[in-house]
Amino acid sequence: MEKKHLLRLILAGALLAHLGLLAAGAPARAAGKEVLTIPAVTLSALPAWVAAERGYFTEQGLQIEVRRMRPDISIKGMIAGEVVYATAIGSVVRAAVTGVPVKAVMAYLTSALGVMMTKPEWKTIESLRGEPKQIIGTESVGGTMEYMQRQFLRHFKLEPGKDVVLRVVGFAEQRAKALQAKVVDATIVIPPQDEFLKEQGFNEVVFGPDIIPEFLLGGLGTTVKKITEDREGVKKAIRASLKATNYINTESAGTIDIIAQWFQLERRYAEKTFARLKKAFPADGKVGDAAVLENIELASQRLKDVGKVPVERVVDFGLLNEVLKETKR
Repeated sequence: MEKKHLLRLILAGALLAHLGLLAAGAPARAAGKEVLTIPAVTLSALPAWVAAERGYFTEQGLQIEVRRMRPDISIKGMIAGEVVYATAIGSVVRAAVTGVPVKAVMAYLTSALGVMMTKPEWKTIESLRGEPKQIIGTESVGGTMEYMQRQFLRHFKLEPGKDVVLRVVGFAEQRAKALQAKVVDATIVIPPQDEFLKEQGFNEVVFGPDIIPEFLLGGLGTTVKKITEDREGVKKAIRASLKATNYINTESAGTIDIIAQWFQLERRYAEKTFARLKKAFPADGKVGDAAVLENIELASQRLKDVGKVPVERVVDFGLLNEVLKETKR
């Protein structure tokens, strides 16, 4: 079967998955419950899942309903008042850059956990150089994964377009399938997918944190209205999230169990995934301005004509700082 035909099948599967999520929309939340959305079963949303599973939200008197929802629909739900919190922080930043009244109030994952994987014949990222140009599967034009890929390639003196070709394939599952079908020569995946691919003979050539020391990949976002009108409620969500982050950082056995259950993994895969998480979740829930500015730059490149965007338009760590100060008393 030709590469183009295989890729069309993979893209069709991705489209059907998107349409399924779109059809679901942003359904009304149950009375008394606050909806917190995750974009997928993903490490970037792990603190929210841990907080829900271990009852940390409930301890704070919150009734949180965790739902999987496509990021753009999640943002629309926030503005409509049907979604209260979102963990797809890249989408929160992009929306804030355009003037939508949403902000990140806490960082969850501040590590570029992407893993560049290649077909068995390519042993290093540098070996991708040559003619015909090798194909790198990416998520979307201007998306977070594409940004990571460009950073990885340029670090090794490879220029997208000149030395290799970037081709949109879809989300992580579709990218992995495209690599397995060998319709792309390399792509970025997120743990634990790297472990499955390595067992099949594919090569890990770059681990994100080795190239990008700090990057805001996941966090807790909400509306400016929520921050202004329900400061205590937001602080409760932050407290629960900080407690979850502390659990992840200090309780390895329990966290591995949660990862195995959430991702439906054998424990050995969960253990390898957990090993990737060292220093990935900041204990204080913060990320440096430089990392936030990277997200803003990424969003600005994609959206165009948004002008200079200050950090404070997209991030508000004021309530987080209050919680941290209260915790130290």
